[in-house]
Amino acid sequence: MRISTCSSPVAFGPPRRYYDITDDGRKALSEWQFAWRDMREFVDDALKAGTVPVGVIPDGHAGAAT
Repeated sequence: MRISTCSSPVAFGPPRRYYDITDDGRKALSEWQFAWRDMREFVDDALKAGTVPVGVIPDGHAGAAT
């Protein structure tokens, strides 16, 4: 589980929910941040060059250029 939850009763309305990230969630977040940073740099470089690098098709998946 990457997020833990608990609820607390309140005087009016539905119970209040609290969320906390778990250690596994922190690890997953860190991995996604690195992946996102790499993707952002790739896109920034492609935009600066004005072209898409060879081997990348327009839908964003790496593969043979056609």
